[in-house]
Amino acid sequence: MNQQGVILLCLILLAVGLPSIGAGWLGKHLIDGLGRYPSKAPVIQMSIFIKLIVLEVVSFTLLLGVFKILSAPMDTEEEKNLMEKVHLQRSVVIWNSVC
Repeated sequence: MNQQGVILLCLILLAVGLPSIGAGWLGKHLIDGLGRYPSKAPVIQMSIFIKLIVLEVVSFTLLLGVFKILSAPMDTEEEKNLMEKVHLQRSVVIWNSVC
């Protein structure tokens, strides 16, 4: 169980931390570029804006990937038995409420 927690923490740090580092890196380049060439501000801002859009698409894809991994069904026998019991209990509750 402890190993699963470490893996979960690494996945979340990867999905959130990697785009954050990229946004910081792009921001640093934006400030450096604007400091060097203040008259070319619109061109510099548009180039960074396009890179930020790509970064957002990548970060959204990473978050969807983590969600897909976390929402995958478990294929253990205990999980199947538990789900059968829950389904049976729901069926009994529905049957009793109808009768």
